[in-house]
Amino acid sequence: MITYPIGLLSQKVSSFDTDAQAFITAASITDTTQQNAINDLVVSLKDNSLWTKMNAIYPIVGGAASSHKYNLKDPQDTDGAFRLTFNGTVTHSSGGMLGDGSTGFANTHFIPSSELTDEKLHLSFYSRTNITAFAIDIGARGTVGTTKDSFFTLRGGSGNSGFRINLGADILLADTDSLGFYMASRESINLQKAYKNNSFVGQNTSVSTSITDVPIYILGLNNNGSLSNQSIRQCAFASMGEELNSTDALNLYTIVNDYQTALSRNV
Repeated sequence: MITYPIGLLSQKVSSFDTDAQAFITAASITDTTQQNAINDLVVSLKDNSLWTKMNAIYPIVGGAASSHKYNLKDPQDTDGAFRLTFNGTVTHSSGGMLGDGSTGFANTHFIPSSELTDEKLHLSFYSRTNITAFAIDIGARGTVGTTKDSFFTLRGGSGNSGFRINLGADILLADTDSLGFYMASRESINLQKAYKNNSFVGQNTSVSTSITDVPIYILGLNNNGSLSNQSIRQCAFASMGEELNSTDALNLYTIVNDYQTALSRNV
């Protein structure tokens, strides 16, 4: 049994991680379950050496645009901090954020070529919607076309889901549904890999010679400044940043799945 000095019984045994607390404060998260889930997410990312590999992490928590917009890594309300700017019709709820398939998307303001030193990049997306539709759930197409493409298209139940990181060739997955956690990473100039939940689903060895040079969109494709291939899948988490290896991929899935489970919205 742990005993406490007189006068300390009412004090908290431990406090939140400072980065978690900064996000909780900025996003005005008052629900205790959500606060604990955010703190566990941050601590787990740090414990598994993933925190420093991320430029932007979107926990999509709080149920409103005013909380969903913040980047966990830098919760300032500025483009430079990669906070989300919502355009068109995006519906916000405790389950995440959902575009209308026409006008709705989120601009991350994250430009890979400006923030990363080489072709290496990862993107992730947690989908809570199972629907057969050809749409881009996260991504961007750069100024010179398909050599600067980075995107996911999830097509559960019909055809293949596709993943592309800085290259005009897809990693294809015969996907039975479009539910769960998806991550793709270009580990080197000539190797990109894709994962669904805790499974490796394929790789591509074509050489990349350039990196995406326009902002990544969520819930649609930034087609060199224009919205296209709009998504109607609900997003409950997304991240982007440096390349992740196979160990990182498995650890990130476990962490994100635990986070979604804590919020009672895992699929």
